[in-house]
Amino acid sequence: MDFFSLLETSCKEKDTLLCVGLDPRIPPFADDSVVPKILEENSRIIEETLPYAACYKPNIAFYEALGPQGLVLLADT
Repeated sequence: MDFFSLLETSCKEKDTLLCVGLDPRIPPFADDSVVPKILEENSRIIEETLPYAACYKPNIAFYEALGPQGLVLLADT
């Protein structure tokens, strides 16, 4: 099933068009210790909104700002 079919199915099943943005707050001069904290926060947001959201949209620029670890974080999210 392609992305748009999955999205349409999710919207119909949950009766919603809600898309939740996953744009992590990255403190200035962040080090490697911020990555697990962001993953924990993303997981919390997803768990708490799963019954209401049709989809999630991570903004890749926020993850790219963390370098290669940010892309791993995005994949893990």
